[in-house]
Amino acid sequence: MAIDDTLPLDMTQIELFSFEKEIKEFEAEEEKRVMIEKARVFLCTDTDEEILEMIKLLEEAEDEDECQLASCVDGVSVWEPLEGSISVKDLLYEIRL
Repeated sequence: MAIDDTLPLDMTQIELFSFEKEIKEFEAEEEKRVMIEKARVFLCTDTDEEILEMIKLLEEAEDEDECQLASCVDGVSVWEPLEGSISVKDLLYEIRL
């Protein structure tokens, strides 16, 4: 504190830019969480890590053949009622933001 009970100038002005990194990290984590929750409806697994791995496999398969059935991608397990009925393109469309 200064003698006149005021704060120095550098302590009274908050730099909004100092929070940009934290905001971007939070938004990225939130986006990932939402995508995992959406994917949980389609993909048959219990862990977030397995869901993220399956999404990665689906994205790789999309580059090769987006019309391929999601249940035919090695390493991807969809819920039984969806087997043979949803393409890689459609599944990724449903879970992406």
